[in-house]
Amino acid sequence: MGASGMNAKRKQKRRRHAETRKKSAEKLAAIPGAAPKAPRRGAKGA
Repeated sequence: MGASGMNAKRKQKRRRHAETRKKSAEKLAAIPGAAPKAPRRGAKGA
């Protein structure tokens, strides 16, 4: 498998986890006193 194949796999994973990340972010916003954190764009952009 080439690098492009790995890229596609990573994209798929990100798409699958986007919803859960959004949900958890909403949960955090619902809790008073919790500072809203910007969603990380993968490990590299952290």
